[in-house]
Amino acid sequence: MKKLSKKQRSQVGELLKLAHARELSKELEKLEGVFRQWRAGKIDPFELDEHIYEHHQGPNRKIWRMYSSVSDWELALPAAMHRGFLNVEDIPDDLWMAIGPRVEEIRKGLFDHA
Repeated sequence: MKKLSKKQRSQVGELLKLAHARELSKELEKLEGVFRQWRAGKIDPFELDEHIYEHHQGPNRKIWRMYSSVSDWELALPAAMHRGFLNVEDIPDDLWMAIGPRVEEIRKGLFDHA
């Protein structure tokens, strides 16, 4: 595959940011439930703190690593699409023309083992 142009790298960066925000939001919704338990007196502040720590060490780090580098887009974009955090409609047509075949090739190779 030929190298991405500056505009395409910028578009990929925006897509990674979008997928990152969507995936992080899903994980934060889980943490929000724990905050509700704390406010309702169902858990103490120490247990809440443990959940926050576990979120930071687990899902937050994993998500950050996945989306932190535009140069890793060939794994991050297909993975985000596979997990439902991006879809083809999110990707500008001109960019999809450039990267779509590679994205689909990787998606099939990584996720379609049936």
